[in-house]
Amino acid sequence: MKTKKTVSPPIGPINSYVTNRLYNLRMRDIYYSEVETQFTSFNTALQSDPLSPDFVCLYNACDAVDTAYRYAKQAIFGLSPQKVRHAAEGLEQDATLPFLQEEFLFIHLLEELHSSCRYLINRFVTIKSFLQYRTYIDSLPKNKETRNGFITKILSFVEENRKAEENEIKHLADLAMKRIQLANRIFAIVRSMENLQKDAL
Repeated sequence: MKTKKTVSPPIGPINSYVTNRLYNLRMRDIYYSEVETQFTSFNTALQSDPLSPDFVCLYNACDAVDTAYRYAKQAIFGLSPQKVRHAAEGLEQDATLPFLQEEFLFIHLLEELHSSCRYLINRFVTIKSFLQYRTYIDSLPKNKETRNGFITKILSFVEENRKAEENEIKHLADLAMKRIQLANRIFAIVRSMENLQKDAL
């Protein structure tokens, strides 16, 4: 007597989406944890010397938040991009789709954090360029026309406002840390609800 072969049912779009979603959520969690670690280290070092940042931690935080953002977005947008984008714009919950309203908030915070990191990087690059140019100007002969020109006045203005710039950078970094703390609270809600969803699968 021949035994019938058991044929597994094909994986439909919903099952495939759920499988991919679980993977994307796991990767999102890994990279978001790295965001907090790297940016906290950057901010701690920044307090003692605001104009000499730990670029390694800042770049790592920027890369991690970008990756976490892409995985978080893919965890939602993997099923019905048009429908989900419409829901995301209004932060509306659709009972027919297996994701949470809080996930949209978390994604928006990740996007904001990435913009903040990029802004800080660009700001530090500008500061470094001014310092390098200042060194170049100071190396010129005293009778050099460029040294006594309007560029020197601009650099003097930058130097005079050094303290204000330090305070502004600290403020920007502290604001980003507060957004991370807010993201942590939303993240805790998201993780808790997602775990309930996983148990129901």
